[in-house]
Amino acid sequence: MNYSPEIKSLPVTRCSFSYPGTYGHECGKRPVSVAVLTPSESGHWENEVFYAGRCAECAAEKGGENTRVIRFEPMNPSIHINRLICHRWTA
Repeated sequence: MNYSPEIKSLPVTRCSFSYPGTYGHECGKRPVSVAVLTPSESGHWENEVFYAGRCAECAAEKGGENTRVIRFEPMNPSIHINRLICHRWTA
């Protein structure tokens, strides 16, 4: 078997803030800033950080997913792209 990782680009397009236990209930507004987070699952992301869009209201929240925020940055679609490593084994 051969290992061939594939990298998928996932741009930041909306505010994805949510509280724990509210899966599928993200904010969804247009992001004005990007929260730089520590990844919850190491080894799945090409970068050692994860970018998450935040609207102004959700960026001000202190709980939920904002507890893993390293810093906030102004939104820049050309740089804030998450790169997911898809692990694939082929015969």
